Amino acid sequence: MTVADMVAESFVVLSIFRNFDFLIPDAPELIANFLDGEQDASCKRNAFMMLIHADQVTVINACFLKSEHSM
Repeated sequence: MTVADMVAESFVVLSIFRNFDFLIPDAPELIANFLDGEQDASCKRNAFMMLIHADQVTVINACFLKSEHSM
């Protein structure tokens, strides 16, 4: 899979989650897990943007966990 494909996937998942949340009820969790393991900055940015629009609590928790690990 190319970087462009991974970047586009975050927006596809967001679109599906916003319009048909019953199809991917765990989308924020899936994207958060993707975000944890991803190295590419563009992919991480788009995954983060998807989470901001889909589930702010998950974003806050992810940021808090990242800050704890970096201390």
